[in-house]
Parts: sequence; C-alpha cells; structure tokens
Amino acid sequence: MKCFPVLLSLLLLLPPALRAQAAAETAPEAPAAAPAAPTAEAPPSAPPAPEAVSPAPAEVAPEAPAAAPVAPAPAATDEPRRAEPSSNREVVMFGDDALLPAGERAREVVAIFGNSVVEGDVSGEVVAILGDVAVNGTAQEAVAVLGNVHIAGVVRGDVVAVLGSVQLGPNARVEGEVVSILGTVERAPGSVVQRSVNQVGGGVFQMPALDGLKAWFRHGFAYARPLAVAEHLGWAWLIAGAFLGFYLFLALVFGRAVDTCARTFEESPGLTLATSLLTVLLLPVLTLLLAVTVVGPVLLSLAAFGGTLFGKAAFLNWLGRRVTVPLGLRLPVLATLIGGLLLVIFYLVPIVGFVAWKLSGVLGLGMVVYTIIASIQRERPAKPPRLPAAPAFASAGAVSSPSAPVAAAPLAGGSAFFTAQSPEGTAAPGPGLQVPQVEAAPPLSALPRAGFWLRVAATVLDVILVALVTSLFNVLFVPALAVYCFGLWAFKGTTIGGIICGLKVVRLDDRPMDWKVALVRCLASFLSFIVAGLGFIWVAFDDERQSWHDKIAGTTIVRLPKGTPLL
Repeated sequence: MKCFPVLLSLLLLLPPALRAQAAAETAPEAPAAAPAAPTAEAPPSAPPAPEAVSPAPAEVAPEAPAAAPVAPAPAATDEPRRAEPSSNREVVMFGDDALLPAGERAREVVAIFGNSVVEGDVSGEVVAILGDVAVNGTAQEAVAVLGNVHIAGVVRGDVVAVLGSVQLGPNARVEGEVVSILGTVERAPGSVVQRSVNQVGGGVFQMPALDGLKAWFRHGFAYARPLAVAEHLGWAWLIAGAFLGFYLFLALVFGRAVDTCARTFEESPGLTLATSLLTVLLLPVLTLLLAVTVVGPVLLSLAAFGGTLFGKAAFLNWLGRRVTVPLGLRLPVLATLIGGLLLVIFYLVPIVGFVAWKLSGVLGLGMVVYTIIASIQRERPAKPPRLPAAPAFASAGAVSSPSAPVAAAPLAGGSAFFTAQSPEGTAAPGPGLQVPQVEAAPPLSALPRAGFWLRVAATVLDVILVALVTSLFNVLFVPALAVYCFGLWAFKGTTIGGIICGLKVVRLDDRPMDWKVALVRCLASFLSFIVAGLGFIWVAFDDERQSWHDKIAGTTIVRLPKGTPLL
C-alpha cells in the first residue's frame, strides 16, 4: 500500500513533464527561423537563393541542441535555490548524530540526543532534540530543542532554537523568521533574514552552558542510567560525590539509627517491602487529604524528602554490610562508604542504573517508616493477662460483690454468718448461707476480634443487600452504601451482614458508639478503599485485627458470643 501514493504522484507529474519536454523541443526552432529572414531578402539579386537557403536549415539544425544548455542561466541570479522534488527518505537517529551528505536529498532529518547536520537538500524540517542543528545545504525549517542552530546555507522557512542560540554565517539565508527562546542570535556580516528576528529571554542559556546537560541526556538518560563516563559530565560526578558525602555524615552522626534501619531490613525484609509500597501509594492520598490545611502538603513533602535521604543512607549501610559483616567490621560509616561505591557501579550500567537509583530511595524510605512503627510497638506496654473467671459460688467470707459488700463472722459451728450491707445501709443476716458472686460483665473490646474472612463475608452480604435496593429504586450505589453503614453503625453498632455473622463494631475505650465516631469511620473507609483496598486487607496482617479506618476511628470489630441479641 505504501507504493500507491508514489504511483499516484508519478501519474500526476507525468503530463506536466511531457508538456515541458515538448516545449523544450520546439523552443530551439524559433531562433533557427531568424537567420532565414535575411536570406529571404536575397531573391531580387540571386534567384537561386532558395536552393542556397534550403541546405541552411540542415547546417543550422545541429546548432539547435546547443541552445539547450543556455536554459539554466537564470540560476545565476541572487534568488535562493529552490528544492527539487525530494525523495521520501527520512533520516532519524536516536542517541547519535543524523547526517545528510552533500548531493543527497531527504524529506526530514531528526536527531534525538544527537546533532542534525545537513550538507544536502531537505524538503522538510531539520530537528534536533537535546542536540545542535547545522544546515550547510538547504532545508525548509530548522528547529533545535535544548540545543543551538548553526546556519551556513539556505532555509526556506523559519529557524527556531528553544533554550538555545542561533548562529547565522556569512552565507546564511533565511526566508522566514529567526526565533531564539532564552538564547541569543548572532548574525555574521552578509547573512540575510527576510523576516523578523526575535530573541525571547535575553540569552539566559549561553551555548557552552548546555554542553553538560546535553552530554548527560545523550550518555546517561538515553541509556537509563544516572552516571556515565564521558566529556562534560564532571558536574554529575560532583553531585553524586556530594550526596555520598552527606550520607557518610549521617552515618557518622546518627550511626546507631542508620544501623538500626539496616538491621530492620535484614530481620523483616517482607514487611519492609510492604511498608515501602504502602508508603509510596499513600503519599499522594495523604497529600490530597491534607490539602485543606494548606501547610499540610508542604510539611508532608519535607518529611518524605528527609526520610528518603536518611533512608538512602540506611540502604547504603545495608548494602555495605554485605561486605563488612562477614569481615567482622562494625563501623556504620565504613559500611555506608562501601555501599555507596557499590551503588555507583550499578549506576553506570544501562537500565540497571535507573532501577537501582529509584529502588534505593523507595526501599530506604520504607526502612525508615517500618523502623519507626516497630519501635512504637516495642515501647507499647504489654497488656495484662486475663484472669480466669471466679466460681459462681464461694464459701463464706471468700468473695464479695462490688455493689453489696459482705462481712463474714465465724460461728461456733464452723459456719459463717454473713451480713450483706445493702445500699440503704440495712444488714441482712444469713447464717450458713453461700452468696453467689456477682461478676462484672467483661468489656466489649476484650471480646475476640473478628478475622479478615469473617469481615469479608459480612461486607459481601451488605453489598448484595444495598445493590438490590439501589437497583430497585434507581439510587447511586456508593452514596447509598455509605449512608447505610453510617446509620447502622451509629444506632446499632453493626450492619445486617454483621448481625448475620455475629459481629459488632465497638470502640476501644468501651464507650458507646455515637454518630461522630460512625461518621469518622465511614469517611475513613474511603481511604482504605482508594489505595487498591489495602486498608481492608490490612486486617489480615495486623496483630490487633484492625483496618485503617478502624485505627483512624479508634474502633474494632468483635465476635459476640452466640445468643447475644444485636437488635
């Protein structure tokens, strides 16, 4: 199918070409008739003139083709050389220079992370991204992004340099505009610009200033690595060395904390990886939630940046410990230095370099966050062990009720005389009686916590019920589910699915559920759902069997004993 446009173009160009050829063949005959005119005046003096004239055209006829080379004479004028019908060839290079030698033609010349050099004729655009453009032949337009443009030939259109400069040589001819954005325009004597010259930004980016950036894009970014060994890349190595020095400073001043984070990753790699992933996913969500506070996103960004820097030092320490620990060396600074040198080697490898750079930052932040969480859990006081329930009935003087203190007096017969102090202050004697113990009901928060799958079953029942109702009354599902959960949590502490599964939402402080706590839990449920449902899945891994919205609202879900009414 690609041949069809070419054949169509040839068919369209064939009639004009035939007419031009016919005109070229008939054009020399007109000058041949001119010498015949003087011979026509000869008949009065020489009658045989027609015979003499007859061979003249035969002799003049060979001279007619000689007039053909005179036709290109107009090319000697000052008009710029127009592009002839060019080929459809495109010269496109990535990470290298795009070259078009003299005498060759192309439709476009494009270089990404390289230079575009044109010595021939280009019917379209000459473009260089993060490279320079040099037009020594002819082109339609010349554009350089983060690069400079050098014109020593003819450009039939515009010349544009974005974050770069434009240089026009003495033989340069530009029929359009010349534009330099945040660069300069230099014109040599003899250069011609038929339209305007625009310089935007006042030359902020001079030509030598972009050499280092272009070299990094060409040798580093193009190969997906942060560092490379090439010319004009000394600044990148200086930045890498400055960061390594900062990490060594952190390891020297906060060596114990850095070493603790590294050992946390060694002891709990799975939880550290999970924390890293959750941290990356939660940061955008928390930023949106804190946007109403104005300063919240700023403080969160600073905390994340500081945690990433400290975590990077911890990651380097962990990497260096692969070498120092087997050798019996326990210096955090030495481990961080070795880890930094090893990471630099990874940075030089294409593709692996960017992966190592990004992974070290994410894992480092996760190491810091999980270390903080683990330290908080270790500092939390242990829960007192639950005492076994006392027997239902006790002997005389053994137990007493909190609401009715019992005083026991021994009798001669070995029995006991009980005097129960009633709330009115009256005494109730009871010789030889055994008083049942009045045990206070255990708090609801002390009941067994509901597991992940039981909670999922109750949620599925609620979702099915709400979906049926919304389909009947043509109501939006998500708002209806939110109102359903909020109302039942606030007034009953459970939902219909929770009633069927024997579950109840309770507060950790054993206070009754109210509409405020129910509203907080309902809104926090959206946070648990937005992050791929990880807030709900958290129940399966949490020791307290709490989801994210439970932790935010200070609630949990317990399993009630069988037979306990929920309505």
